[in-house]
Amino acid sequence: MYTANIRMKTALVSLSLMAAILAGCSKAPAPKAAPTEYQATGEILGLDPAAQTAKINAGEIDGWMEAMTMDFPIKDKQEFDKLRVGETIRAKVFVQGTDYWLAGITEVPAAKEPAANPK
Repeated sequence: MYTANIRMKTALVSLSLMAAILAGCSKAPAPKAAPTEYQATGEILGLDPAAQTAKINAGEIDGWMEAMTMDFPIKDKQEFDKLRVGETIRAKVFVQGTDYWLAGITEVPAAKEPAANPK
């Protein structure tokens, strides 16, 4: 009986030490840094409703990337649903680590052609 008590105490101490070691090793993941915000302008070439992305021929996004055509996720479904192929937009590009997305999307009005000058 005495031997059983010692084994039980040894097992409890071992389990307690292991639990303490594991608790010390498991840190909560560091919170993600706030996203960096950039401004983009470009023409919508295509829309993918299933992925909720827009293929945009974007001009240079100062501080982030050169001009290129790429797919941009749009997290807000209401914003995505307003987009139309062929329109030119201005939007905020949010970048957080390897993730990026568009928000605050507005249509850029088409430039008005000058009125014909009658003679």
